[in-house]
Amino acid sequence: MSSTNLFPLLFISTVLCTYGSSLQRGLITSGPCTFPLPTSANFSVFCQIPYHKTPYVCDPGGILSRTEVEMLQATATKLNMTSCFCNKFGNCQPGIRIAVVLLPFVSWNSIRECDPTYTSSSISTSTILYAQLLSVRWQEYCDADVIFVYIQSWQTERLRTPLLIPLFGDQWPHLRRFSIPIVTTARETTLISLENAMSHASRLIHVDLSPAHAAIPRWALAFGGIMLSIVAAAMYVANCISQKMGQRRQKSLVPKRGNEKFRAGFGGGVMMNNSGSQKKKSVMMFRTFSKSNHNNNNNRL
Repeated sequence: MSSTNLFPLLFISTVLCTYGSSLQRGLITSGPCTFPLPTSANFSVFCQIPYHKTPYVCDPGGILSRTEVEMLQATATKLNMTSCFCNKFGNCQPGIRIAVVLLPFVSWNSIRECDPTYTSSSISTSTILYAQLLSVRWQEYCDADVIFVYIQSWQTERLRTPLLIPLFGDQWPHLRRFSIPIVTTARETTLISLENAMSHASRLIHVDLSPAHAAIPRWALAFGGIMLSIVAAAMYVANCISQKMGQRRQKSLVPKRGNEKFRAGFGGGVMMNNSGSQKKKSVMMFRTFSKSNHNNNNNRL
């Protein structure tokens, strides 16, 4: 190759080395509202999809190696997870649609590009907002059940503690309470953190899809069981009280006399035998009658 042909190549390579890194850095630190769309021409190169050969992993900073991505793919296959970029790559498959975004660093300025009025300095709130804004931007092209956003550091605060947030999609609104940033420990690698988050998200979705839990939540079943036990106990106590009150009424209505005798009456009933009292009454009546006759005879005489 002649020197005349070699000079343009050297010039182009120098330009790429000088401005290519800054261009790539600008894309990496771009805000969620200016993040490359799946339909854009530079999306595959930006996310290094040809290198990782995994359509749902967007790793512009090269945080994961190709071997780690293959291990992550094996975990995703085991959990029945597939890519959410179906419209772009035409490989829509049944399963839990996911996307994995790994960013080496972000800043508050990238969020303020989307919302200039945003003034919060909370890292947790900012991480959630970043993931939500990115999900809204990709919504037309990535209908994901879960988007995993991994942020290695926040540039302004120089926070080197990685954060990972599993953001559940609109089809799982009751699971949004689990969309909170997870602070990864120093012992955990990025691969292990992602695998743990994917396993936890899969368990939440599969438990929610089961018929026993999809119709009635666990808290409703527990609350219903407690209420039924309280009602049963109240009915039992009320029955015992009513029985005791009925027994007391019956005892108060029955006369307590020791000299009363009972005999069988008409129709199988019980009649009280007052023969003794009747005899006493007849004797008294006879005596009064005899006294009145004796007095009348004396008056005649």
